Amino acid sequence: MKTVDEIYKTIDDPKFVVSREFKNNVTLLFKEFVENHKENLSTEILRQSQIEIDLQNFQINSNKLSPIFTQTSENGDYYEFPSLRNYDDSDYNYVKDRFEKTKNTFLKVRYGQILWLSPKKHIKYGDGAFQELAQQCRQLNKTVWSDPDKMALVFFKHLLLNLFYLSTTIKKADNIKSTIIRLSKTKKTNEKTSYFNLSMVQLMLANPRIFAKKDFQSIEKLCVKLAEATGNLEGKIDIYKIGEQVNLKLEKRTPFWNNKLAEVHEMLSKPSENGDNFGALIHCKNSIKYYRKTKNKAKISELESLYKTLKQTMKLGGFPINFDITETVKNIEKATDEITTWKSDKIIAYLANSKEIFPSYESIYQESLAEKKQNYSHFIFGVSVFDDLGHTSAHFNDDDEKMHYAIMKNLSIQIHIAIHFINSLVWKCVRKNKLTPLKIVQYLRQNSWLGQDITILYSQQENKNYNWLELISPGINDFLSQLYFYSISSTNVPNYVLCTDSLTLKIEGIFRDICELRGATTFFQTEDQKGRTVVREKDINLLFREQTIIDTIQRDDLYVFQFILVDKVGFNLRNLIAHSLIREGSTYGISYPLLLLIIILRLSKNEYGPPTKEK
Repeated sequence: MKTVDEIYKTIDDPKFVVSREFKNNVTLLFKEFVENHKENLSTEILRQSQIEIDLQNFQINSNKLSPIFTQTSENGDYYEFPSLRNYDDSDYNYVKDRFEKTKNTFLKVRYGQILWLSPKKHIKYGDGAFQELAQQCRQLNKTVWSDPDKMALVFFKHLLLNLFYLSTTIKKADNIKSTIIRLSKTKKTNEKTSYFNLSMVQLMLANPRIFAKKDFQSIEKLCVKLAEATGNLEGKIDIYKIGEQVNLKLEKRTPFWNNKLAEVHEMLSKPSENGDNFGALIHCKNSIKYYRKTKNKAKISELESLYKTLKQTMKLGGFPINFDITETVKNIEKATDEITTWKSDKIIAYLANSKEIFPSYESIYQESLAEKKQNYSHFIFGVSVFDDLGHTSAHFNDDDEKMHYAIMKNLSIQIHIAIHFINSLVWKCVRKNKLTPLKIVQYLRQNSWLGQDITILYSQQENKNYNWLELISPGINDFLSQLYFYSISSTNVPNYVLCTDSLTLKIEGIFRDICELRGATTFFQTEDQKGRTVVREKDINLLFREQTIIDTIQRDDLYVFQFILVDKVGFNLRNLIAHSLIREGSTYGISYPLLLLIIILRLSKNEYGPPTKEK
């Protein structure tokens, strides 16, 4: 069994291999040493052994130091392993001493980088790590291209990124810049080298202050060659997107890249045999986007027709829920268990598009009509609705009003079952990390008009620019974060007041935008107390009656939104929030933010966004 001095002699040898086949040999040696001698070791040697293990477990990616493991305890305390927070001056002095003594290049780099990224930062550690890391890269560059192991090139890329970003912090980027440019233009076009080439191009694009326009010459041709060499259509899209960015960098703005992206997305938008057309729908939407950039009206018209067909026939892996009350919970749990096995973007798409969560307007209307025929006595007398304060809030006297009352009452039963379904699904997704604030925001940014910059031109020729994600993300983040922390520990009792109030009022603004972006009038003239003309914005109660809203938003969505937000028979949530009529914190239950999240996802559909010129 090795002594500690023998271990240092072994690992400091320049030929010692620190890591092989995902096993760190330094860690193994020190763990074995401690396990066999721990009762006879001094506190100092035990501590130093643990430091060596810690140093090998730190992750360093793109010259950023991070722990390998983080966790929040039941009490809300944050933990990470390994952590420099636990290091004192004597620990740092040990690492400094090891940096000076070791002859092993990989250990020299590891000690130097950690010291450079620690509170004990000094240029000699950064510069020392840079010199050793550059030497490693030079050696690997001689062998990696002929190495049959694909992971060798991945490791080479990892070292290069660390080297480059380290060089930017010690002002030596010019020393490595030419190497990155040269490696981005490697002539080989096999799968292994293509991945590497594109990684280097992406690195160049991400650092515009270092890589100038002239550095990208001939890279466009390389992207074309790499795209033509791959038979993977998704891979072609990734390459063409990089080529498009290079084209913009060269200030050419040629239509070639948009045409290619449109064509490949179109190839992927073919309906599938099993009817699971979610992916085809997304590709069809993207194809339309790129054809718009090239002003190909014929293709736009053709694909918009395909988009409509895909949307009407799309199956999101449906799970019919039997609403017989004795089976409801069992069916819901079975359905949500299956849905949580899907990828996050498909789960979010399901919440945004599925026709199974809420009943269709036609089904509820027919149910109410049948009720009228079978129990006409219920429709003879008018109905008055009272709010929680005892005030009469609405009357339903004529036939249309009575039918509306019946529809809302029947919908109420289904809404409460839907809440149970949404609650079960969202909880499971949050626990499995399938539904996070970041994933919701990414979905909206990539697939929704709410994630795009909006410009409204007012009559005074004044432009107003904004993005809805900046306004709705805080509420979504607050809601899902509280769910996550509550799932970790029941002591983290959630409070839904802020997220409910915020999201409710932001939805009114989204409705107003849907009208305003279509040229509808969102204000009205009235008189103040002295008879002077003033102009006021229409609130959501009036916006619901706008013909633009009725024509734009799908009927099956609109009547559910009405029930939740403004209907006196329904939750009337917007009016309760706007007038601060909810005065008990316990009333702010999980049901409200769950439904508001669904409303936002459904309002995020691109057909509700700014109309295109073609339309």
